[in-house]
Amino acid sequence: MAERIHALASHRLYVAIDGYTAAWKTTFGHELAAEIRRLGRPTLRACLDDFKHPRSEAHLYDRLTGEGYFGNGYGYDFDAARRFLLEQAGSEGTDDVVLARIDPLTQENHQGRVVHALENAVLVVDLVFAFRPEDDEYWDFRTWLDIDPALRTTP
Repeated sequence: MAERIHALASHRLYVAIDGYTAAWKTTFGHELAAEIRRLGRPTLRACLDDFKHPRSEAHLYDRLTGEGYFGNGYGYDFDAARRFLLEQAGSEGTDDVVLARIDPLTQENHQGRVVHALENAVLVVDLVFAFRPEDDEYWDFRTWLDIDPALRTTP
């Protein structure tokens, strides 16, 4: 998969890794980015878990219905991910991206930590709902991790 992504284009690429909760998306993302780096491309890693709304706002979001879960991605701040990560690395952006907005464990705000995205970098993001139609324009490559439910782990 790393070779296939590397061969897509020499400009900056956006790669999304989607799958069920506890399907090893983050681990796979780290390993994929390492393989792409081994092929000579710089990589950036992000996890949409670092773009969730603060816990203090959890009561504002519908987390109990299917429509609510899809609409806000179980607390994900899709607008912030687009604004600070995907759009900044795009053709109209500054090339300075925020790879993590809010630490999901400590709730520390990392929005001020900016990283420069090189022109040929591959941005590998693990998330849920990578196949949302409203985000089609951002992804050059998307994959779905489908694993046996017995192999999924939860914290």
